[in-house]
Amino acid sequence: MGKPARWIFGYRPFSQGNNRILRRRIRLHQEAKAEGRMSDSLGTMTTEHPRWSEFVEKLEGPEGCNFHRKNPADPDSITWECAAGRDKTIASRLLKQMGATDEEIAQSCQYFEDHGGFCDCEILFNVMDDETRRRRVRRTRQHRRRKE
Repeated sequence: MGKPARWIFGYRPFSQGNNRILRRRIRLHQEAKAEGRMSDSLGTMTTEHPRWSEFVEKLEGPEGCNFHRKNPADPDSITWECAAGRDKTIASRLLKQMGATDEEIAQSCQYFEDHGGFCDCEILFNVMDDETRRRRVRRTRQHRRRKE
């Protein structure tokens, strides 16, 4: 099996549509940084953070909780990896990779707990706000329609 694709700004590169989106997001990111609207610091990760969708994609993907079907033919066989309890090591590692400082990671973890995310998988289940859920459901439905 091949090496998993690397996600950039929440998108898997190398498909024609995604490359166009990636180029635009990278350009906007560079412009914002040049104009001083964006610092090198990530800040506290919240559902309102501009990189929230990128964080969620990484957390649910292969480098995170690795949500996948045990049996590809059975849509109810979804499984994932999580240490449970109050362990947020995966989320902390991903935030560090995204450029967060130790203080920002601690603030982000506190935000997650305040919103019901006591472990890595609960961040995905409980912290995502209704609008984020609606957008993700809409995107999934559109993807399914395109496949048909």
